[in-house]
Amino acid sequence: MKRLSILPILCIAMFVACNLEDVYIVVKEGITLKTDTREIVADSVDMVTFMVKSAGKDVTASSTIYDASTELPLEGFSFVTSRPDTFSFYARRGDVRSKTITIVAVPIPENSSDTISPDTVPSVQPDTVPPVQPDTVPPVQPDTVPPVQPDTVPPVQPDTIPPVQPDTVPPVQPDTVPPVHPDTVPPVQPDTVPPVQPDTVPPVQPDTVPPAPPVVEGTTIVFARGVTRESGWYDVNKRGNGQSHGDINMCWAASTSNIIEWWQDRYREAGYELPEGAVTGPGETYELALMELFHEQWDNSRGGHVYHAVPWYFEGINICAEASPGSQSQPLDDASGGYYKEVWSNIYPHLYHEYDYLGLYTGLYVGEFNNYMLWGTGAGYDLSDEERHRIFSNYVIELMSRGMISMGIALAANLSSLHHATTLWGYEVDNATGLVTKVWITDSDDMDRDPKVPVLHEYTVSVSGSRTIKLSGEPYGACYVVTLVAVSGYDMF
Repeated sequence: MKRLSILPILCIAMFVACNLEDVYIVVKEGITLKTDTREIVADSVDMVTFMVKSAGKDVTASSTIYDASTELPLEGFSFVTSRPDTFSFYARRGDVRSKTITIVAVPIPENSSDTISPDTVPSVQPDTVPPVQPDTVPPVQPDTVPPVQPDTVPPVQPDTIPPVQPDTVPPVQPDTVPPVHPDTVPPVQPDTVPPVQPDTVPPVQPDTVPPAPPVVEGTTIVFARGVTRESGWYDVNKRGNGQSHGDINMCWAASTSNIIEWWQDRYREAGYELPEGAVTGPGETYELALMELFHEQWDNSRGGHVYHAVPWYFEGINICAEASPGSQSQPLDDASGGYYKEVWSNIYPHLYHEYDYLGLYTGLYVGEFNNYMLWGTGAGYDLSDEERHRIFSNYVIELMSRGMISMGIALAANLSSLHHATTLWGYEVDNATGLVTKVWITDSDDMDRDPKVPVLHEYTVSVSGSRTIKLSGEPYGACYVVTLVAVSGYDMF
């Protein structure tokens, strides 16, 4: 992954999410997990050592290695096992994750043919071979048999072998054993059977053994906590298109309402009561009363932002108070909002605060980045389709693990159309590649006539020819990702 330096970006007007302000983004360098071998013996001794590289530098000390099958971190940077199997690992350094690599642990061989160990060949005990009387065997010429080195045969101690009595072994007659001629038995040269040296067997290189298939194949579907395809999600739909206090520009409010209601569900599940005055449940006009709250208490003549609406509801902060009049939707009363203000000091420590790379409002539980617009045609962001898809996948997987995402889309591949806020509830990931292949979203603009009912849409993810993340599905046929807004959940959830 290449680092995108912090740059101010003038964003195009967002359909129902209004004019985006200057956006700053930092995308951290990618990391690569390396090993000194891809195959070990499952003997609890043979070891694979991991190394982590980033931009050519060794960053192992600041990284953590994870077992991909259990998602548990290793202690240190090496791995041994007594179980023959295939194991998969990846590295994390901060919020950056490496590709997954595979290690094969082979069974302990019953008989190793690589080296001949002295203790695997039993020595000949002197008491098992009676001495041969010199007069029974014709002399052997010295040039036919190479001398036996003393260090290869242990000396025979005379006191360990009782003498053989002549009457127990009949003498061998010379004429019954033909003499051995040198030309009939070639001498055994010591160099014809060289010992097997360890360096004559080349080590198995990782690239000579194809990696084993991943432990887990197929795809995995992940939804936000408490959500399935059938339940747990919300879909606020717009009702009127009038510009005079209508809701044509309020997709940001619809997505915010979906996310806040989901968040409050989790808060109650954790055993807490909503603060007095907090807004929840269905509304009279809209699917959620929260949408009616934003409709009544905000100036909706322009588009707005999820990352403005969420802090206003919880903390009573009007982030866009200094914005030019009429440039974007904002509260009618600066003193409004703040429905969790009295308990916020208890809530804040449990929120995830490490979205530094998102670029806006770091330290808060909500951040926004506009990376896909930057990657579209901007000079200096020469990412391949696979890199672009992987970065999008990594962001979706991480942000969904922390809470919820509001996703801004455009209907044009060059992102020149007005931008529209939707709510992302789940995704499908390819287990072998780690790439997100599908997403499930709700959309306040997906129905143009009554009766309007909640619908969860499934989109297929790819990279378009214009180098943007493409979503293929109904009702648009195709749309393109512009922004992701992360709203974190709780550790206590």
